This record gives sequence, structure tokens and C-alpha cells, in this order.
Amino acid sequence: MSHRFLSLIGLVGLIGLFAAPRADAQSTYRWEDPSTGRTVYSDHPPPQGTKNPPTVETYKEAPKKTSPQETLPYATRIAAEHYPVKLYTVASCGDACAQGRALLSERRVPFTEIKLDELSEGDFQKTAQQLGSATPTVPLLTVGSQKTTGLNAKVWHDMLDLADYPRTGITPRAP
Repeated sequence: MSHRFLSLIGLVGLIGLFAAPRADAQSTYRWEDPSTGRTVYSDHPPPQGTKNPPTVETYKEAPKKTSPQETLPYATRIAAEHYPVKLYTVASCGDACAQGRALLSERRVPFTEIKLDELSEGDFQKTAQQLGSATPTVPLLTVGSQKTTGLNAKVWHDMLDLADYPRTGITPRAP
């Protein structure tokens, strides 16, 4: 094939691309065909002289409903799926629990807070058994199966780093 022929094919394809109608909404026309009496549905307007005026219905894609989880960055969603974060607190914990919440929020880590003093006696016993302590020290952070007690920002960040939770303010490397 000649170079000129291939260029012509490319030019025709490019013109077709720009001449294509927008696909964000599709109009559908409905009218009655006078010769057959059948109802016609088409994406083109009816021919001139149609007795019944056409009905135009425009269909747009329904807006997607997003869950809070879907608005998170992809890396955070994957980390949260594999290594869910739980923060165990009590009302009398004070500043340490507040600082722990703030650390997780600033880093934009989705977490579940479990207030131990608000659990029923049975639920508290189950939770304490899972945590391996009859009287857990708070704040207690679990990232997947790893846990640490007390607030130590470096340890908390290390655990989150190991679970691949991104740090805020860090931009990914260019490919």
C-alpha cells in the first residue's frame, strides 16, 4: 500500500472521530408510520409529513451513587480492605485518644472507633479476649492483625506504612 493511501485512511478516520455526535445523552423519537400503522422508535427524527407529532425522550446515564469508601484514594481503599484499622478508646482516655483520632484523621485513614466503656458486658468480654487482655490499655490501635497500646506516633505511622496506607502530602512518583 502506498503512503498516500494510508494517509487518506487516517484522515477519513480522524474526520469521522470529530464528526461523531456526543454520547452524553441519546434522544429517542417515537412516531406512527402512516403506511404500516406501526409505532416506530428511532434515534433519527421522523420523515416530513408524519401525522402524529413525534415524542422525544432523552435518556441520560443515571448519576452513580458513591459510598464514602469509593471517594477514598485507590491506595487507601486497598489498604483498608486488607488491613482495617480499629481504634479502641474509653471516655476517660483524654488527650491520648483525641491525639490518636487526630493522627488517623490527618493521615486520612478510615478507621472504626470502638468505645470499650459503651460495650455491653458480653461484648466487652469478647473484645477483651480478642485483644488478649482483660483490661486493655487505651488508646489501642489495630491495623489488620497487628496491635499496639498507648499513643506513640512513630509506632502508629510505622504500622500504617507497613500496611501501605499512603501518607498525606506525599505525591506518587511519575512513571
